[in-house]
Amino acid sequence: MKKALSFFIGAAVSAALLWLAFRTADIAAVVTLLGGLKAEHIMLVGVTVMGELAIRGLKWAVLLRRTDPADLWPATRLTASGLALNNILPFRFGEIVRVTLSASRFHINIVSLAAAALAEKMLDTAALAGLCLCVIWAGGATPAGFAARLIPKNPLITALTATAVAAILIFAIRFPGFRSIRKSFTSGLRALRSPAAGAALLAMAGFQWFLNSLNYYWLSSAFGAAQVIDLHKSVLLSATGAAASSVPGMPGYFGSFELAVSNVLKNWGIAPIPALSYAAAAHLLPYLIITIAGLLLLWRLDYPLRHLFTHINKTEVISHHERT
Repeated sequence: MKKALSFFIGAAVSAALLWLAFRTADIAAVVTLLGGLKAEHIMLVGVTVMGELAIRGLKWAVLLRRTDPADLWPATRLTASGLALNNILPFRFGEIVRVTLSASRFHINIVSLAAAALAEKMLDTAALAGLCLCVIWAGGATPAGFAARLIPKNPLITALTATAVAAILIFAIRFPGFRSIRKSFTSGLRALRSPAAGAALLAMAGFQWFLNSLNYYWLSSAFGAAQVIDLHKSVLLSATGAAASSVPGMPGYFGSFELAVSNVLKNWGIAPIPALSYAAAAHLLPYLIITIAGLLLLWRLDYPLRHLFTHINKTEVISHHERT
């Protein structure tokens, strides 16, 4: 019941954001612009999206300390499959699939894999933030001044945050039943114990987001926005799209993405119809490429979709026995 309610709330949020994005738009004009996309633009986006998938797979392999060539391809296939399922199923089910199938393929504790997935998200966030700060610095602002805006100025918020962190640490130290989980979780972060490995992973994440930014750059000329959207602004659009995709909603993050990206473009002086068409293309093209490629790779993994829930339940039972 709770999951169903969450799904309907997410669907309602996406529907509302889609309405806000398209409420005054000429849909026929948007469709016409999308239909006018040239093959070279689609091919360029396809190449960079596949490059992103390759880098994501390499990061996952390194985080699991599985850097042998024989392990790199399965890690890439699992990563692409998880992203594809995130695009079509609710509750970010693809992340659960990637972790559980990785546990089966690499024989690693599922808690350790969850920690590796968390580390991956942290690296991605740090890399994208670093790219944005470089762009802001190049535009004349200072990273220190920008970062200062992120620090809470309300003493109450700072105190509550510190209390929450302290409570988590005390719980992790004092409760013996948590030790086995903590041990497994820590082992999932072993790739970050080496400064060289951590730097390499951060560099991979940075290159991945640079490729993601190129998607926005390739599409700028297709919608007559090449004079406005340079490579620096493409990085900011990439961050905008990533932030918008974190808003709870329907699978695929429709609505929030189009609304956020088109509003940024309109603030930069691009007309509403080209701005909305650009946002739709920047969303749909990677979405379709990742979904199709990921589902094909999932099919090649010989894990039919109807068996995924059973496989996940079995993995959770095994993980529970390992912890106890």
